[in-house]
Amino acid sequence: MKKIYLIMCATSLSLVAQAQTVLVDEDFESYASNQSVAQQSTLWETWSGSLGGSDDAIVSSDAALSGSNSLLIYHDNDMILPIGNYNSGHFIIEFNAYMIEEAYFNVMHTCKSSWAFDLYMTSSDEIVYLDEPNASANNVLIDSYTNNEWVNFRFDINIDLDSVTTYINNVKRHQSVFSNAVTGSTGSGLTCMNFYGLAGFNGVDHSNYHIDDILITQLNTSDVEELKVADVSIYPNPSNGNFEVKSTAVIKQISVVDYLGQEVVQFETESNLDISQLANGIYQVIVETESGVVRKELVVNH
Repeated sequence: MKKIYLIMCATSLSLVAQAQTVLVDEDFESYASNQSVAQQSTLWETWSGSLGGSDDAIVSSDAALSGSNSLLIYHDNDMILPIGNYNSGHFIIEFNAYMIEEAYFNVMHTCKSSWAFDLYMTSSDEIVYLDEPNASANNVLIDSYTNNEWVNFRFDINIDLDSVTTYINNVKRHQSVFSNAVTGSTGSGLTCMNFYGLAGFNGVDHSNYHIDDILITQLNTSDVEELKVADVSIYPNPSNGNFEVKSTAVIKQISVVDYLGQEVVQFETESNLDISQLANGIYQVIVETESGVVRKELVVNH
């Protein structure tokens, strides 16, 4: 599935059409529950390479965000989700986790040898980000979580800009350098994810969690014709959900788009705009004027 976006880099710069290529789309609905996932899937691998062993996680129907199934990561489970072999480009990794106890996962530069960054869901209900050696010194507390509730994780990885931005439940929580490494060599590679039943390290006593609805996409860009568009401003920003749009050109239409690229509301006026019914997070406001289209970022924080 591909979605087309228009992004304005600056007032007088060229517009860029951005297409989304799906690399991984996993909801676990095609597997039998209570059986090891790697035994049923050509996508998933275990760290050991063996199928059906202690590190092969079970497809579970005990909890699911959508449908009936999810993947349960517990004790010795050690699952590899291959992404590809990329050293450039722009990627979005998104999935949902349901912590029964604690949890741990990571993204790798080189699969099984170089960790780009780790996330720990600790016994203190903290979400800790780590992308450098020495956990005790370099841990970054980015959020908290509640057991037995689904949490959405999204990582915006731009290898070309050497950045990774972490969103939790659609709220930006952290930004760092992607080429950092917890273990192994620093670098630009993006190869795989690792969901591991970590225990007894860096605040994680016992991993016991479900994951569901994994979506990994690559954003592809191609130049299109240069357009000169109007100056557009949005205020206040951040906003409690009420905002206004001003433009040097006549505004024809205003649309608000969520992080999935889906339009959530549309306006034909520029004053007293209200999206307070939407969840906290970062939205794109697309302003169509008589001289062109401008996309602006709006932070909603009730």
